[in-house]
Amino acid sequence: MPKITVSVPDELLKRFKAAFPEVNVAAIARRAISRKVEELKKFEALKTRGVFEPKKFEEFLRELKSKGVI
Repeated sequence: MPKITVSVPDELLKRFKAAFPEVNVAAIARRAISRKVEELKKFEALKTRGVFEPKKFEEFLRELKSKGVI
């Protein structure tokens, strides 16, 4: 498995470890990266549907409203 280095301000890491010593910081970073990948995939899917073109965006919003999403 590849490794990455993440820089975090000393004070932030100190506060985090003091408050949550049992939490694995690396696991949090892995989950955050995984969530971001999924979020970006959804964004790319919307872009390919043309959702960000003004007329398409209005249609998309109407569709979400009709489904009760928003």
